[in-house]
Amino acid sequence: MISRLSNVSYVSFVHGHDPITLLTKPQCKGLLDLCHIGNFGGNHDLYMAVLYSLAKAILLQAEVEVTAEKRSAIPLAHVTSFFVQNLERFPQIFFMKLVQRTGGWPIPVKPPPEEGVEYAKLAGFREDEGLPEYTSRVAGLMRVYFHVLITPTNQPTNTFFRPTIYWTYFSRLMCNRGLLESGPVGPELLASEYSSYRPFIFIEPHLAHTAALDVGGAQARDIFGKQWHKLMELLYSGLTDTSSVSPIGGKTPEGTAARTRALLEVENVMNS
Repeated sequence: MISRLSNVSYVSFVHGHDPITLLTKPQCKGLLDLCHIGNFGGNHDLYMAVLYSLAKAILLQAEVEVTAEKRSAIPLAHVTSFFVQNLERFPQIFFMKLVQRTGGWPIPVKPPPEEGVEYAKLAGFREDEGLPEYTSRVAGLMRVYFHVLITPTNQPTNTFFRPTIYWTYFSRLMCNRGLLESGPVGPELLASEYSSYRPFIFIEPHLAHTAALDVGGAQARDIFGKQWHKLMELLYSGLTDTSSVSPIGGKTPEGTAARTRALLEVENVMNS
């Protein structure tokens, strides 16, 4: 069994011959049986490598499909939720890979201060990836994550994937003006050729607020009630305060457009 799991054909199955979103429930169960920790004869490293490959396959597909069509996040999230619920240690591996590919957005937290290329890696930028491409890709990945949070389950789930994360996510953003308004590191720490990475915050309204509210804002309202309304009122006030020296999203045209999209999502949630 161990040789079968370490065979290249297994990795090929996970990565491409059967797209993750097209896996049927019996196929998911078959893959779950194949990945069961008891099949590895105590080889912990091999088991972790298989979980790593599965998580990477899901995230790679999200980067391609969800970036092009946001509704494709739903079936991908259902498959992800199945493995989160049933595959030991997969929740931790998946979340780790998600943070690796997006920077600090799943937490959310700013990457630690570094310079140049090193900061780009910590923030989740691919090599030669511009800010618009980065924003679109990360928004697609986070949309899958937000859908996993609201996928119904019949058993307790890992801390990283509970619906209450919605409250944690928004409260962390709203209580940290630095995360909302400033770059992740001071401009003096960045090399001039990485100046395109400085307007980190214009991503924030589009990525964190627009995607999160579009996916699960209504469900969060039903769960948290009046407290969610208060949080949305605070968010709305921040998004409409353009007199600030550093408004949410920044003062660039891209930031203004992202802020407008976030405002529309807040209104949709509150009025639905």
